[in-house]
Amino acid sequence: MALLKFEDLGLKTQDQIKKLAIELGFDANRGLFWESLSEDDKGRLKNAIENKNYHPKNKALPNASVLHMWKILHNEPEIVGTVKAAFRLGIISRSDRDELLQKIGCDASPIQVQKKSSSENKPFWNHREGKLYFNKKEILITQRRTNSSKIQNILQYFQDHDWPNEIKNPLIITNYRIKDGIKYLNGISKVIQFSVAAGGNYLCWSIRKSANK
Repeated sequence: MALLKFEDLGLKTQDQIKKLAIELGFDANRGLFWESLSEDDKGRLKNAIENKNYHPKNKALPNASVLHMWKILHNEPEIVGTVKAAFRLGIISRSDRDELLQKIGCDASPIQVQKKSSSENKPFWNHREGKLYFNKKEILITQRRTNSSKIQNILQYFQDHDWPNEIKNPLIITNYRIKDGIKYLNGISKVIQFSVAAGGNYLCWSIRKSANK
């Protein structure tokens, strides 16, 4: 299905996307989006954005909108970026994201969007050893213990589901600060990049760009 132009969408869908774009423009959401990025992505944005003026309250934040930053990082049409960025920040639910993307002609089926190709390399978590492997190489080591840690539970959940792009946060019903856990994982893993989506309701992983060099 071809991607539709904004003016070709129904009035209700146009209104939904306009409201999302307005909400993404708030300073608070721009800051949240920036903090959700990996250090690699922050570096890419700083190098790509020519205007070196920064936010008055956050000198590390480039003077660019969420949609501008999304475009640089993902090279997707603004209409698609609006929906996906809104989901990343928890403004809309996963089902709302999928429905909007399908309306504009961007296939968001679970098979195509959330599951990696079976031919792609995936990590492998060995809970007995407390180690994460990628391409048969050890890339992350955790302390072996009788009762699994929260970090180990996250890795086991990814392993149990064959490492899709995105999983529901298995610790959502606990008081665990998932952002701290993801920050810790990213600090000890130089190959795999972890992130949160939809306000911590979902966890994602990807291969660091530096790992492909």
